[in-house]
Amino acid sequence: MRGVVRGLPPQARMHWFLVVGTGCLTILLAAAAVWAHHSSFSPAELASTAILLVLAVAGESLAIQLISYERDPAAHSVGSAAAVAAIIVLPWYLAIPVVAVGMAASQLRNPGVKLAFNVSYISIQTAVAALAFNLAGGRSAVMSSGLVATPRALGILVLLALTYYVSGTFLVARLFAILSGDGLRTTLRATHLKTSLQEATTIGLGLMLGGFWLYNPAFVPFVVLPVVMAYFSIDTFVRIQEETRQAVLAMSESIDHRDPLTYNHSKRVAKLSVALAEEVALSHEQVATIELSALVHDIGKIGISSDVLMKPGKLTPEERAQMELHPVIGFDMLRHYKQFRKGLGIVRWHHETWEGNGYPDKLGGTDIPIEARIVSICDAYEAMTADRPYRKAMSAAVAMSRLEAASGTQFDPELVPAFRRAAERIGERVTDPIPLEQSPMTTRAKRVPAAVIYGRSMSAGRSMASPSSARPRRRQSSSGRCRPSAAIIDAGS
Repeated sequence: MRGVVRGLPPQARMHWFLVVGTGCLTILLAAAAVWAHHSSFSPAELASTAILLVLAVAGESLAIQLISYERDPAAHSVGSAAAVAAIIVLPWYLAIPVVAVGMAASQLRNPGVKLAFNVSYISIQTAVAALAFNLAGGRSAVMSSGLVATPRALGILVLLALTYYVSGTFLVARLFAILSGDGLRTTLRATHLKTSLQEATTIGLGLMLGGFWLYNPAFVPFVVLPVVMAYFSIDTFVRIQEETRQAVLAMSESIDHRDPLTYNHSKRVAKLSVALAEEVALSHEQVATIELSALVHDIGKIGISSDVLMKPGKLTPEERAQMELHPVIGFDMLRHYKQFRKGLGIVRWHHETWEGNGYPDKLGGTDIPIEARIVSICDAYEAMTADRPYRKAMSAAVAMSRLEAASGTQFDPELVPAFRRAAERIGERVTDPIPLEQSPMTTRAKRVPAAVIYGRSMSAGRSMASPSSARPRRRQSSSGRCRPSAAIIDAGS
């Protein structure tokens, strides 16, 4: 465990030691108080402690993974209900051990670093909430009734809920923010805000459990039942979301299976896109959105005829028009699924170009979301380095040189150099020597102004993505020699 802690960034290591040290001190203080009062515990207190301990262990053990499509999945347990009830029903020095043991029992299979942090932060969370609850009036105020006492009791319970949620959320989000390099606000939005409704429901059930317990323990079983129902309801909801996501991904993968040459195309695009997104330091939330959307970026091709998709020769203008419908088809399909809504721009605009000659909406420059610009580059690179019915695969170095030739015309000029670095980092051989006959530019040309031709050339007419002819023209250079005026960039259509 010591080696793992030393491997953490300095700020994360400091936060870990601060939380674990404070948590251990909190547990020791609670243990000392338990020892000081152990002779005065009533049978009712001991029975309540035992029951709440069982509920805490069971609640923390029943964790539900809520956001399985994120790179850092979030999980939710119903242990908060037992923790909040323990704060209301038990003295603070009994509530803290109950909650700590419940967390520890659920974390036994985790590394010691994680176990120590989780037990410590939840002990601090419980202590802070218990302190606020008791300073505001505690059990005696909650059990009071009357015109003034009832609103006060309600206010105390709301204070308890907010203190419990905010303190625990801050301690965990702060560590995640340091480890990810994202700000605290970004981390809260990416993780904790997505679980806030479930956590609020669980804390609310804990308030009910504690309130009924104080009034009459006979009502407790009737409150435990909604807690169990809440768990299974959330679990069912998450399972349906996950099954829907898997069904959409399987549908997208079936596009690759239609043509053996494009097998795993979407997975490769996703891998390259993640590497590029990380290279330019996008947030974890953006990287997760890019990864998921890149896996389904071509799902609209399910509406395109196989004769067009796998045609070995040039496309006719009519076939080209049909092919260029796939981003819109994909957009219309995925907008009905909540899990994919964040990445709809990637699906719709991954064939837009920097100079504004792409499709379907002819966006240009920074009007194209950076996530779509990233997937556009990676889609083109992957298509060029894979066999297609109409041509053989290019080498990684040739494909990279073509991306660079189209930088500033087809692709974002700031992202192309970043892609080279990202590709090298994940093992793409983009720095290999390029055979002269495969070079997309002559030895005398310093820069090739790149026209955009997505996918295959048409048999007649002009590309939808470029005002230039499908066949690269040649023009006179200032020295009187000829050079190509366009680089053909294959973006997989």
